[in-house]
Amino acid sequence: METTQTFQERSKEMDYERGILSAVLYFSTTCSDSIKLPTIDELVRGEIVDAIAEYTTGHKQHHKLWRGEDLEHRMWLRGEEQTAPVKRKLPDKLENAFAKLLESTYERDEMGDGGWHSWFKMYFKSPVFGICGTPFISTYSLSMELVRKVQKEILPNLPKEEVAALEELGRIMRKYVDMDLKHIAKSYCW
Repeated sequence: METTQTFQERSKEMDYERGILSAVLYFSTTCSDSIKLPTIDELVRGEIVDAIAEYTTGHKQHHKLWRGEDLEHRMWLRGEEQTAPVKRKLPDKLENAFAKLLESTYERDEMGDGGWHSWFKMYFKSPVFGICGTPFISTYSLSMELVRKVQKEILPNLPKEEVAALEELGRIMRKYVDMDLKHIAKSYCW
């Protein structure tokens, strides 16, 4: 039996997804002397994927800098190649939200042109919803407004086990962020 999701239900899910993305980025900056993050959404997405893989398996990932059209294929292929057994799971609601958040679909318009769509990219880069908000530089820091929202509105409304998992993901993610920031400093002039 197929169920149809109402607009209000999906809006609530979207708020939760954006909240957990904001929280994991927040925690990735609180565990470090550096508050910088990449503005390149493919890099941040890869950092989150690697943090989730390391969280669940206990094994450090062979982090790669992914750019290009076959990013989606490589990202999911790499996930399928993950052979380490799962040692601990994310809380179910977090796991489901990250699965939806990190999923991408290729969509074509009436003219036959197309592109990858993902909720992650919308939440991260959108001028309206975007967490990043700085499209013309290679690194950024979370806004004070977002930091306060995470501290006062998002985290207090999450179960303790989800907050603990997000904090651990952020801590793990930071090492992958730092690798990408070194690459950006060496390779990008913007």
